[in-house]
Amino acid sequence: MTHVRPILGVAAGAPQLPQFAILSLTWLAIGLSTMSSYATMGSGIGRWFHSPRRVKLFNRTTGSLFIAAGGTLAASHR
Repeated sequence: MTHVRPILGVAAGAPQLPQFAILSLTWLAIGLSTMSSYATMGSGIGRWFHSPRRVKLFNRTTGSLFIAAGGTLAASHR
């Protein structure tokens, strides 16, 4: 039997509660940082969208991207 070195002290034979705690804290840290980033970026983008001209530009750009993606999917072969 080969000994596998655990990453961050987590191993298959280790008790489950500490493993679950590490997983939960990791998930919380990543989730909190990404949601904070999204909120920060969203507040900046919200100010950018106060102009109707910019909203129209955004709608046309994203619409064109979706049409291009749909055309690419329609043209693709398995």
